[in-house]
Amino acid sequence: LAFIKAAKRGAPNIHIHAFSPLEIAHGAETLGLTTRDYLSMLKEAGLGSLPGTAAEVLDEDVRKTLCPDKLTTSEWLAVVEDAHAVGVPTTSTIMFGHVDTDGPHAWARHLEAIRDLHVKTGGFTEFVPLPFVHFEAPTYRVGASRKGPTLRECILMHAVARLVLGPVGITNIQAS
Repeated sequence: LAFIKAAKRGAPNIHIHAFSPLEIAHGAETLGLTTRDYLSMLKEAGLGSLPGTAAEVLDEDVRKTLCPDKLTTSEWLAVVEDAHAVGVPTTSTIMFGHVDTDGPHAWARHLEAIRDLHVKTGGFTEFVPLPFVHFEAPTYRVGASRKGPTLRECILMHAVARLVLGPVGITNIQAS
């Protein structure tokens, strides 16, 4: 909280975009607060929005291999829903082209989860597909992932994201 307050004192008009859902969950747990209460405190201090990172792919089969030490799909969605509930918008991301050998199905489940939460809360500002970068990635170093998506997969991800998310109001689909 002190960092946010100091930043707002020094630059009152600055928009503070900080803290992944994983960091929010950890901060709330450390302080013995609910995520909603913790987010309310951060917003009151001057937090403007959260990055929707640490989502990787919102599919438990993929997450078990790719990021077993991060939030589960339901935990990630709950933190983001709490952020939206207290008036803190978030971005949304997907990292693809790694251990997602069932790629299109896992990606579809991810897009559906983002779409469904946005229909419920209206809190996502954009969607950013993040192609997996294998350099120094632990999963790649042990031979458990591929080098990243193909160009065709990148184009398809953007196209399908526009089709799934655009109709519900997430029209800002960015390139990484």
